[in-house]
Amino acid sequence: MDKETLLRLAQPAATALLAISIFSLPFIAQASGSMTVYQGGSWEVETY
Repeated sequence: MDKETLLRLAQPAATALLAISIFSLPFIAQASGSMTVYQGGSWEVETY
């Protein structure tokens, strides 16, 4: 693979990893405590 192909694939890979991290946040918060999501889109994690 040449450098141009790697650079072309880098952005979609970075976007996919960001999406995975955002979607996994509730599961991580559930494992570590409780997560509250408010109506405005903000959230809070309480640990025990």
